[in-house]
Amino acid sequence: MPNMLPDTSGSAAVDDGIIKWGDLVVVHESIHVMKSAYMSKGQIYNSKFGHFKHEDMVGRPFGSKVYSDQGSKGFVFLLQPSPDLWSLVLKHRTQILYIADCSLISFYLELAPGSIVLETGTGSAALTHALARAVAPTGHIHTFEFHEARSGAAVVGARRELGLHGMGKVVTVGHRNIMDLGFPKELEEKGDADGVFLDLPGPWKVVESAAKCLRPDGKFCSFSPCIEQVQRTCEEMEKNGFTDITTVEVLLRVHEVRSEQLVKVAPPPQPPSAAPIPPAQDAGTAPDAAASADGEIVEAAAGSASLTNAEVSDVSAVTDVGAATDAGAATEAAEAPAALEAAGAAEVTEGVKAAEGVEEAGVSKMEVDKVERPAEEKGVAQGEGGEKGQAPWEKRGKAFWAEKDKKRKLDQQEGEVIMVTSKPSMEARGHTGYLTFGRKFVVPEKKEVFPEKIEASA
Repeated sequence: MPNMLPDTSGSAAVDDGIIKWGDLVVVHESIHVMKSAYMSKGQIYNSKFGHFKHEDMVGRPFGSKVYSDQGSKGFVFLLQPSPDLWSLVLKHRTQILYIADCSLISFYLELAPGSIVLETGTGSAALTHALARAVAPTGHIHTFEFHEARSGAAVVGARRELGLHGMGKVVTVGHRNIMDLGFPKELEEKGDADGVFLDLPGPWKVVESAAKCLRPDGKFCSFSPCIEQVQRTCEEMEKNGFTDITTVEVLLRVHEVRSEQLVKVAPPPQPPSAAPIPPAQDAGTAPDAAASADGEIVEAAAGSASLTNAEVSDVSAVTDVGAATDAGAATEAAEAPAALEAAGAAEVTEGVKAAEGVEEAGVSKMEVDKVERPAEEKGVAQGEGGEKGQAPWEKRGKAFWAEKDKKRKLDQQEGEVIMVTSKPSMEARGHTGYLTFGRKFVVPEKKEVFPEKIEASA
């Protein structure tokens, strides 16, 4: 059977990392989908990725990648169970505490191998698994379930699961209404508990009994979904000699990390710049003048009512020159969009030719993402040759994957950039309630005089 506790015996026979009949396996389909399966003869694990026979899993080491027996590309990972993975795949008898809460509780209670912990509210035993791993192999967990309607299923189910997971010697599961009766007298008389955890509707009723069970400098923790429960519990903790009282709320926010491929696009060519328009001159200071084609200036006499034939001829020439200049500018403006369009078409043509060249070399994005399997591998996929349960993808060696990586790098053309982005999830997972911690101090009834101080005074 699998053992979720760390192996301190040094014997390889205890856990060699090989899946055996009866072992618990955490089947990893995706990062959000994991399920548990006990290895049994003749059983098949079914999922959307295919059918996986248990006999194909047994004999493989934990962490193996197993392909569907149908010859498809579907696969799953076989993970070794642990308290944190178990909290994600267990059957919920009650609401449970997840990884964020369990880790904080173990840290604040200062648990270590050899610690003794009292727990109330066994439920689905998710926290019990985490506490047992922290105190093993020489520590012990005393856990109690108080709810009569589910105590039988909870106690029996927890005992069975803890026994199957190799924690039977570290955990003692019992039924007792701790909120009304307090902890057993023998635990109060010993007073050697290193930590106490309460998950009760009225935790303030058990604070006095918990203080009797704790050793000096022992740690206390209470889980409550409502802030009113926290207030009443803190009041009782102060009355019973607890200090360093702290209340925290654990929120777990998951970030989605992705890699995106960005392409640098060259700026389009700019149209030819037109000649700057000269600024208008002041009519009061500049003479009325017009530039002719040969640079001559025709001056109009101010106040003249008529022009001579020569003057009219000169002005007509100037007008024709200005019209010709305007027509040339208009022609250039009309030809600019056509030039831009032609340049863009040339760039597209070059890009198509480059893409065709890359595809001819066998390194297109389509081929990188989906490499066609050789004929001999197709035969293995259809059951022609190869070991039983062995997928065609397992026959590819390091050379194949090195060549695929080389093609992927060649496909990343000049000007492309890979950027990793992190986007926080909108959900704050892990919020279940408030955790209140405290430390038990022993206050002496009278002032003690130490021997060294007596000698010094003498």
